[in-house]
Amino acid sequence: MKNPVRAGLASLVALFCGCAQINWERAGYEDMRRRAKEQARQHGAAAVPDPNLPTYERYEEERERLRRSE
Repeated sequence: MKNPVRAGLASLVALFCGCAQINWERAGYEDMRRRAKEQARQHGAAAVPDPNLPTYERYEEERERLRRSE
């Protein structure tokens, strides 16, 4: 492309389309699990009581079960 504005807009559109494909909730949950495991390795007050959080699939199943029971 010869026009830098068009090239920039095309790059932004590609970026936003790629970001739309990410499952943000799952990514956040998996990050929380990773951080819990890292903190469990530390000594002292920063230690997490239970670093063995359930998998995201188990988390979704439990949420669905609770939704149905309401």
